Amino acid sequence: MSNPAKKSRKVFTLEEKKTIIQRVQKGEKQSDLAKEFGVKKSTIGTIISSKEKILAAAQTATKGSTKIVSKKQRHPVMDEMEQLLILWIEDMQMRGDPVSGEHICMKARKIFEELMKDYPGEEEAEDSEPEPFDEADEEEGNQGKKPEGFAASHGWFHRFVKRTGIKNVKMAGEAGSANQPDADKFKETFQEIMDEGGYTANQVFNADETGLFWKKMPSRSYITQEQNKLPGKKIMKDRLTLLLCGNATGLCKIKPLLVYKSETPRAYGKSFDKSTLPVFWRSNKKAWVTRVVFKDWLNEVFAPEVKAFFSENNIEEKALLLLDNAPGHPSGDSLLPGNSWIRIEFLPPNTTSILQPMDQLVIANFKKLYTKLLFDLLFERCQLELDSMSVTKFWKESFNIKECIVLITKAWKKVTQKTLNTAWRPLYPAACQSAPGAGEEDEDEDAIFADIVATARNLNMEVDANDLTALVQENTDDLSVEDLRELAAELAEATGETAEEEEPIKSADIKNLFIHWDKVQEFLMAHHPKKFEVEQAFDHVEAVGVKHFRAMLKAREKQTTIDKFFTAWPSGTAQKRAAAIDLADDSD
Repeated sequence: MSNPAKKSRKVFTLEEKKTIIQRVQKGEKQSDLAKEFGVKKSTIGTIISSKEKILAAAQTATKGSTKIVSKKQRHPVMDEMEQLLILWIEDMQMRGDPVSGEHICMKARKIFEELMKDYPGEEEAEDSEPEPFDEADEEEGNQGKKPEGFAASHGWFHRFVKRTGIKNVKMAGEAGSANQPDADKFKETFQEIMDEGGYTANQVFNADETGLFWKKMPSRSYITQEQNKLPGKKIMKDRLTLLLCGNATGLCKIKPLLVYKSETPRAYGKSFDKSTLPVFWRSNKKAWVTRVVFKDWLNEVFAPEVKAFFSENNIEEKALLLLDNAPGHPSGDSLLPGNSWIRIEFLPPNTTSILQPMDQLVIANFKKLYTKLLFDLLFERCQLELDSMSVTKFWKESFNIKECIVLITKAWKKVTQKTLNTAWRPLYPAACQSAPGAGEEDEDEDAIFADIVATARNLNMEVDANDLTALVQENTDDLSVEDLRELAAELAEATGETAEEEEPIKSADIKNLFIHWDKVQEFLMAHHPKKFEVEQAFDHVEAVGVKHFRAMLKAREKQTTIDKFFTAWPSGTAQKRAAAIDLADDSD
């Protein structure tokens, strides 16, 4: 049977994108717009996440501008590629992973190639606006042609950096490689710090974060294959971030920091008490370890647990904490006054793969153990019903973030003292002289994978060691295009959420704000010499500040309409009550 023709992707015009943005700002749900336009919700989310550029382009087209505009427009895939690329760069930098110009260009080409798979082979539809794939080709006169490839040239990179304001990246000289000279130099610096502070191996700690797709399965498993066919949110792409920390002897393991996108997961119920968890729970929409989150963990978990460890073992109260240079890692001045006994030092850029102890197989070992525990749990729950439906039901309905935390806790406990101690060998070999054979014996990697494969086969799942190796590595590396798209959609959705007010604001005051806001825009657009820059500033203020109050007022107007509808009819008839409920549902 021949393959069905590939469905042509909907390409929005600039005016359509502007209309979608305006309707979301007025309170309409992205899911409703996705149904209306016949696209996925993530597509609408991508448009909303690019609203500043779209609105700026729309205003320029409507009002005219003295700024010279390119003779041809960019293909729409470029806008989405760059938006996803920015998210990827932010994610990599937040985790402290080195990002060079060459690394960015490689990822840009990869994202572009993935996005282009969604476009039909023929020329664009009549209602589309063809755009060039690379601004570096503007002088070659390929107006109106569909992009066949993307070079990610030096010219594109420098314009991309200028447009987005990305900092701390270089085009050449790094290529994302490890910095061996700086690593060697830091080894000497580290020894000087140790001698100066008089630290012992028990007093030296390292912490590092890692992303974990906690519900993901090997790509060839039928659960993954079935999940990929289902519409809506892909549960296997649900990611959290963990921060793991231990000292150089491996005797002190700190409670992990866990950052998830939900503040109160449904699995825990309304009486969710974060303080009782075996992890330090924090939440934000990107599941990132930010400076505020790290500072909380440092003062509320690391400091008291290390102090207790020192007290129990008669160790002098002073500690050295080594970190990589991720933006989410604060300096020592972020410590509470009572924690001045903690010294924070940072590893040089691009030395993580060489020196960072937690990155020396500790995190990989943890993820292998987590995967083994996950398959053991899967087998335990399904051993009475060894069929695909029972496994699938467990995966979709039973396994949740609450059980995930239980597995995380067990896996972290199973990371042995020997593993933690040996990880310091590249930076602090003196601490590892007695490491071989000391403490508990580590589970052999091949044995772990063999156990998982055997369990999977008992569940009629097609899994081998290569699949598991890829799974562990994938949980460690950067986000895929699909991950980035879903993250962009979630963030765009979050911008439309209305925060709960501590003190009610009068609707009349909000309307008055809109009146003054319109007057300010009219005045500046009439008299300011830099109209294009002013328009961009307006877009930013509208998206960050004014939009919140537009959504708030819109929600109040909807509620008022529903309340009037209920009070207008006398109670008593089931038909009227049902009609009222239907109206309330539609208004959401």
